Amino acid sequence: MTHNLNSPIGIYDSGVGGLTVLRRLRALLPGEDIIYFGDSANCPFGNRSRQELNAITQRILDFFGSRGAKLTVSACNTTSALFQLEGEPDCGFKVLSIIEPIAGHLARLGLEEVGVIATEFTVNSGMYEKLIQKASPGTKVWGQGSPSLARLVDTGRFGGDEIPTEVHRLTSELLSRRALSHIILACTHYPIVDGEFMMAAPEVTFLDPAASQAEATSQLLAEQGLLNPQAKGKLEVYTSGHPALFEEVAGRLGIEGIGRVEHLVL
Repeated sequence: MTHNLNSPIGIYDSGVGGLTVLRRLRALLPGEDIIYFGDSANCPFGNRSRQELNAITQRILDFFGSRGAKLTVSACNTTSALFQLEGEPDCGFKVLSIIEPIAGHLARLGLEEVGVIATEFTVNSGMYEKLIQKASPGTKVWGQGSPSLARLVDTGRFGGDEIPTEVHRLTSELLSRRALSHIILACTHYPIVDGEFMMAAPEVTFLDPAASQAEATSQLLAEQGLLNPQAKGKLEVYTSGHPALFEEVAGRLGIEGIGRVEHLVL
């Protein structure tokens, strides 16, 4: 398929988490038309089998292909790890991982060690450790997985005790193994509640991979001559879950112009 600079960018995630990537992309690339799909009906991806993940991801990529996407951003650490295990899918457009850009950023920071808090699939895949050590061979990686935090965020459990309790458990268990100065929030749902992480471990710098992924997206489009020069791009948001939650989280993140979120099951 032939793409041009007016073709949209696709962004997908297992739910509301990828809105953290959307926020960064719209700030950096305001002229791009963006189509977002949050598959909350299947959240969390990190608890799915590889076979299920492959089927889910293929349906999502087929959707973006039908919309003529020039690039798709995997705002999902779990499927980004899957691509590293099985290879990038052949879908007619580039699918940009969220893991490699933050691994490159860490190499520039020159850290001797770093923590990673993510879904259990992402941690168990070992992809953060592999790619970080590829970019920065001397960096030691400490991982801590959660089976529940992405789901708690994706069901809007804000204001209760469940999210702070799980965040405290994750940070306490990780920091009991090693006193770390930097921890990657390696699930895009987690920066939505980054305030809870900062309260649980105020001495730690928490890194959001969305910033590095947005920069990598901008660089890739520039290299391919596909940056859209228009002043303000269009935004379409779809979810297989509850649209009202996406509108609420967009408000929490300060994302403007989200409009009406449409329900869509692929």
